[in-house]
Amino acid sequence: NFIIDRESSFIDVPAEISRDALVTIIGNLVNNAFDAVRENEKEQKKVSLFLTDLGKDLIIEIEDNGKGIDTSMGEQIFQAGFSTKSRHSNSGIGLSLVKESIRGLGGNITFSSQEGEGTIFTVALPKHRGCLNEAELGYRSVNS
Repeated sequence: NFIIDRESSFIDVPAEISRDALVTIIGNLVNNAFDAVRENEKEQKKVSLFLTDLGKDLIIEIEDNGKGIDTSMGEQIFQAGFSTKSRHSNSGIGLSLVKESIRGLGGNITFSSQEGEGTIFTVALPKHRGCLNEAELGYRSVNS
């Protein structure tokens, strides 16, 4: 089951926030969540997405009831080439692209996980970063 929270709202997204970066972030996190639930033994497989643009930040939250991530891995899961997937040849790139995109937008990502129960990734992206532009932040589109 893929559930988009009814309370989600992503209408007030400033034009200066790269849509390519948002697609990279949301797409890779949702894709990873689907991979995680595919690998669990539970009959009821679930991925949930919540988006909100209320306040000063855009918040993206993806939750799954998959196999979970060993939280001792910490930042290691965001390194290019690192993967917990054993059967996929193109694994180990998505979370590093997510982290790079988030950093380029001046945001942060956290995750909470319990092995065998699932994982929640939470992304916070500031709507406005003062007068800084992409060149000053060293941001580059993941499509560059």
